[in-house]
Amino acid sequence: MTDTTGKAHGINFLVDKSDLNQQRFEYSDSPVELLEGQIRLAVDKFALTANNITYAAFGDVIGYWRFFPCTEEKFGRVPVWGFADVIESRHSDVSTGERFYGFLPISTELIATPVSVSSSGFVDGAEHRQGLPPIYNQYTSVSGDPSYMPALEAQQMILRPLFMTSFLIEDFLLENENFGAERVILSSASSKTAIGVAYQIAHAEQRVAELVGLTSEGNKEFVGELGLYDTVVSYDDIEVLDPDRPTVFVDIAGNGDVICRLHAHIGDQLKYSCLVGASHWDADSAATDSLQPKPVWFFAPDQFQKRVAEIGASGVLKKFATAWSGFVSATDQWMNIVELNGEESIQRTFAQLLDGTAPPSDAFILSFGNSSSSK
Repeated sequence: MTDTTGKAHGINFLVDKSDLNQQRFEYSDSPVELLEGQIRLAVDKFALTANNITYAAFGDVIGYWRFFPCTEEKFGRVPVWGFADVIESRHSDVSTGERFYGFLPISTELIATPVSVSSSGFVDGAEHRQGLPPIYNQYTSVSGDPSYMPALEAQQMILRPLFMTSFLIEDFLLENENFGAERVILSSASSKTAIGVAYQIAHAEQRVAELVGLTSEGNKEFVGELGLYDTVVSYDDIEVLDPDRPTVFVDIAGNGDVICRLHAHIGDQLKYSCLVGASHWDADSAATDSLQPKPVWFFAPDQFQKRVAEIGASGVLKKFATAWSGFVSATDQWMNIVELNGEESIQRTFAQLLDGTAPPSDAFILSFGNSSSSK
């Protein structure tokens, strides 16, 4: 019997794995018949952020392309976070009409194979998703999620995955006592992941490090107005930073030139260099290979599983829920949610995020509809 899990009819947004600037839509009018134990989810809406560009930029290295395979190996379906509704079920424990939050393709539908079904959701047990990070295979039922609020669906899609990464970065630094550093420098300081890290550090019970935000000249005002960073410096002015302070560098931009310049300027006082994202996905990173200390990739699911092993899943999620509640309540001060619908909007927004022209205050919610709004 053919495994149809992960395949979908309808509309799929495809990206050339070797050139993210090349995208197209794939159309199919032939529904894929469900196998016993499978469900069909209609993708309702999803967030598009710089984090999704990181998923695409590291699709082969980390395995993001494996979640939602394409019929053509050259192309991939970029994972996003969003909500989907069950429109057909051949699984005895999952009913049509149920709504779930989780990892989705930029497509009109997804076929999943639920396992470990409970009142809180299920795990997609599809064969091609075996061995992938468990955190990405979990789908949360809105009816079984005590923190779910219909009015905050947009904030959940946009910020929850990013803030989980932010939360785990700060947890990692705290666990390692900031590697003895007195200063934490964040690149791509206007990104929502960086803002989340800055929020966590700024609101820590004991503030132990100065917080510096690196950003483009055009985003300096926005970053400064956040009120989270002690100092905001443009990429052009890295060399004005005091080179004699013990420093941890958390790189979210993924710009090889910036990384090299910061390493050269801080020198021996750079105690740890952490790679998180690739908002500058097309910048040359080969030059960073010989740097000391060697930049280390931070993979949030690994830190999550480590902490689960130490304090249990409920312990981690309780700490996260407390942090999340404070963070999300403050986002109205700086975040503008833009809701867009239709294929043209999806492709245009993806292109804006690729080339870095999206305003830092804007956060995008997309769907395969035909209207748009901002709120």
